[in-house]
Amino acid sequence: MYEVYALTLAEGSTPACQFLYREPSHDPITLHSTAGCSWWASSILVDTGFREEDARARGLQHYVQPAAALERLGVKPADVGTC
Repeated sequence: MYEVYALTLAEGSTPACQFLYREPSHDPITLHSTAGCSWWASSILVDTGFREEDARARGLQHYVQPAAALERLGVKPADVGTC
């Protein structure tokens, strides 16, 4: 059995009508950027996310470094190998 975690690295916002199909509201909604996620499956790091400079360029907020997001799960970045 495997556990898969999506580690959100940043947030952005957009009007609801620009993100949801047939949504009339212009109220802002918070998005956990799919481009800003790292995926951790058991002992395999699938995607390492992006850099803080990229988050700023995209207007994303609350950036977390990928290594810090892994540490929140109790995973030491130095213990993640490469294939």
